Amino acid sequence: MTDQVFELDNFRGPLDLLLHLIREQELEITEVDLSRLCDQYLATLAAMKAVDINVAGEFLVLAATLILIKSRALLPREEEIDLEEELDPGDELIQQLLEYRKFKTLSMELGRRAVERSQRTPRGMKELPPDEENELVEIDLWDLVGSYVRLMEEIGLERRFDTMRNEKPLRAFLHETLTALSSRNRWTLRDLVVHHGKQPGSVFGFFLSLLELIKSRQVRIVRDGR
Repeated sequence: MTDQVFELDNFRGPLDLLLHLIREQELEITEVDLSRLCDQYLATLAAMKAVDINVAGEFLVLAATLILIKSRALLPREEEIDLEEELDPGDELIQQLLEYRKFKTLSMELGRRAVERSQRTPRGMKELPPDEENELVEIDLWDLVGSYVRLMEEIGLERRFDTMRNEKPLRAFLHETLTALSSRNRWTLRDLVVHHGKQPGSVFGFFLSLLELIKSRQVRIVRDGR
């Protein structure tokens, strides 16, 4: 994954180089389009013949850290936190990014920044009644990443990616996820994760398929605001 070249208006190169430039203050994080980064990665992922957990896992770690840094930069001035203290440059980058504390902070901060987005109702699902729909808030993609990491911890799965590998093609995970979603009107993210089993490769393959379905607007995921 570190060899993949991402192209933005103000950057061209691998993701780890982008992180380095941001940490060295050579590039402003608020000017980085993280949605485009994700779209480009998902396009590459869709072209893969098999899901490489090492590759996909590294992307999630680096991308989650980027959104953490961006959320720090967007905090009101009185709440600003020293990024140099949060991301000690003396540590190895990947070891540092894998710290669960960072993911926990990320999910909490992104949860406050979720915004409503208009998306069509997924195939096989009924329209929600107006009064019930008003209680739901669309979940931001990066909020979903934080929720996934939190669920991995809750159900007892390893957070490290160096031993996980699955040769099952992404299209197989897409088919299984769509089949599960069509079997009933609503699922919680936790129920879907457990439904796919507790093997790290299977859970991660499901999550990648869910990202692809959200991107193609075949699936809509919301937070219950009640």
